[in-house]
Amino acid sequence: MYLYRLENNNNQIQQADLLIYEVFNKYVHILIHNIEKQEIDLQNLSVRFYEVSFFSRTNIYMMEEILIEQIVKLYSQSIVYPYKLSYETLQYSITDPILKHNLELIQQQLDRYTPLVNEFIEALNQLNPQQQFDTWSKELFHLLTNDSTTRDIDKLKTHLNKFKDILFSDIINLDETNDGQIILLNTQDNNELENNNSLLKPKITSIRILFKNAVEKELNDLFGKDGELFSTISLGDTRLILGNISLKLKNIIQDKTNINDYSTWFSSTFRQQNRILDKSSIRDLEIPGQYTSKKKPLIEHHIKIVGFDEKLLVLHSLRLPKRITIRGHDENDYRFLVKAGEDIRQDQRIEALFSIMNDLYDNDPNCNQSNSAHIAVRTYKVIPMSSKLGMIEWLDNTRPLKDLIEESYNDSELDIITNQGQHPRKLYQDYVTNTYQKAKPTAKTANNTVMYAELFLSLTKAQVQEEFNHIQSVIPADLLRRAYYKIAISHEGFYTLRRQFITSYAVLCTTSQYILGIGDRHQSKYV
Repeated sequence: MYLYRLENNNNQIQQADLLIYEVFNKYVHILIHNIEKQEIDLQNLSVRFYEVSFFSRTNIYMMEEILIEQIVKLYSQSIVYPYKLSYETLQYSITDPILKHNLELIQQQLDRYTPLVNEFIEALNQLNPQQQFDTWSKELFHLLTNDSTTRDIDKLKTHLNKFKDILFSDIINLDETNDGQIILLNTQDNNELENNNSLLKPKITSIRILFKNAVEKELNDLFGKDGELFSTISLGDTRLILGNISLKLKNIIQDKTNINDYSTWFSSTFRQQNRILDKSSIRDLEIPGQYTSKKKPLIEHHIKIVGFDEKLLVLHSLRLPKRITIRGHDENDYRFLVKAGEDIRQDQRIEALFSIMNDLYDNDPNCNQSNSAHIAVRTYKVIPMSSKLGMIEWLDNTRPLKDLIEESYNDSELDIITNQGQHPRKLYQDYVTNTYQKAKPTAKTANNTVMYAELFLSLTKAQVQEEFNHIQSVIPADLLRRAYYKIAISHEGFYTLRRQFITSYAVLCTTSQYILGIGDRHQSKYV
């Protein structure tokens, strides 16, 4: 804050910068000294490593390196996902050879302490073949320039082999830390491994078998079996054919609800490794998201993964996220939503901010009076694993607010909306389109943004209000009230539910989301 009060004087700013640097440098040495004496609470630091940033200055990185090395030894599974996420970018952006070498060493340490994590992440990626195909296609279009003489044929052939590895076969390595071999504990384990060797080899999953059979010939005709046609194909033809291949993949996966259809790692591979290894092995895989406490963790009480439910739930949204069920060694089930194709780090940070707000609510006596509802935001765990993959805790016994409201329509109201073309969204879209066509009868129908802008140019405020009130009248005014009457078992229960809804909705809308500037809020976003 001191810098904001300085006048526009370069000398003063330079002196302030030197002063800040000296203070920070002194702090770094104190922190390093305390780390070496083990007087720093590493757990409080480890839970914030999704926000870690590496600096080029040696003394700052020296502090971070010592911190990370200590956390890797004590709480390796607390840092493995955020570090891999940071490493994904840092391995290409850092040019300092010493810093790059140290990053590689830490990565190798994590692979040694958490050898199953890489397999787990790759298996989760295999749950989303459509996103893998789309990502591969975008990279191919980037490599395919219109001028065939400037193409890097070797890169294109390597990229084609990558396609076959990802979408034609299950390529998960069993153990990257030991040349793909299982860590054996005794002779009995060795015998079991030999007897069940077929379970441990990489296998082709059913989706990939169907996809390979459906498109391999088409792919060979386009690129050549070994990519020999890359020098002659056009970008336009490639886009067209890959678009058709993408549709075939969508048709193949649309009805698949067995996890083994996507990857065999979750059943045969993981189960076999888990069975032949004792519980004290470093190959134990913890259920993600357990390092959230501000206290020192009791790792021996953390829930380990012992298996996965064969059934998964496919959500029919844009990227088809999958809900998986993890079996814990405590004999409980833990459900997570696996999202691919998008970066969920922002979601993770928003949940972290909600947790901070909950602390503020807890410390405010006005929010915790005995005669008022408890004010808090219900948070859930968000575990980013890469820039395009992550897991979100599934909240059981919840429903979207939209579903709750829409079930309150009676039969006659539902008939008007669904069969008579009176759905409010359709009425609104028809109104915007008709207004645009009247204003510009010779123009073709434009996108919604352009047509919406025409409302401001062609109509008065009173005209828009009149149409808005007409559309609004289609929705019964007591629809939300009916929804809570249905789930309440008594009049007292209704008033309690209504009060809780008003309180929680107000906390979310006016306090948490408004302050954070979170947009795109609609009924499907509330549960």
